[in-house]
Amino acid sequence: MIKTWKRRSIGMMLIAMGFATSQCNKNVDFKLPSVTSSGANTMGFVVNDYVWVPFMKCETLQSACLAQMAYVAPPALEFSFARQYRDKKSYLYIKTPLDASVSSIGEKVDSIAVSFYSEDASPTMGVYTGPLPGSKFTITRFDAAAKVISGEFHFILGDQNNTIIELKSGRFDFNFPACHCD
Repeated sequence: MIKTWKRRSIGMMLIAMGFATSQCNKNVDFKLPSVTSSGANTMGFVVNDYVWVPFMKCETLQSACLAQMAYVAPPALEFSFARQYRDKKSYLYIKTPLDASVSSIGEKVDSIAVSFYSEDASPTMGVYTGPLPGSKFTITRFDAAAKVISGEFHFILGDQNNTIIELKSGRFDFNFPACHCD
């Protein structure tokens, strides 16, 4: 009787561990969000033919800003996005210099700095910066009263080895300030 109970307990524990592990590494269906301008707190882009959207599990005693952070206090704009998928992490940062104006709609590519840390980032590769010529960063809605900022981007970035990467079909739509994790 005790041996049967122990076997069942061990079996249930193994099933629970397997379920817990599968939940941590489950396949997440990443879809590019729609282009919106309602403060939907969404963002995404296509890189190397796959959709990249922020995804970081909320953990106890960690900041809620792990996956997405949007901070706007004109004349400054700062976005920070993180993705953890299959035990690999990547990051996108978009910032304006302090003297750049973000309080209106239109093309802003000449007033931003962009950094993308790919899943294979190391001190000698996978850290891309820019934007390089041909990039676009357009604010399509800026509403200070409603605290909404929306836009689209296409970034061409390079690393220290002159490897070029493109972040295509990018879009964002935030109520600011925003902090999110999944």
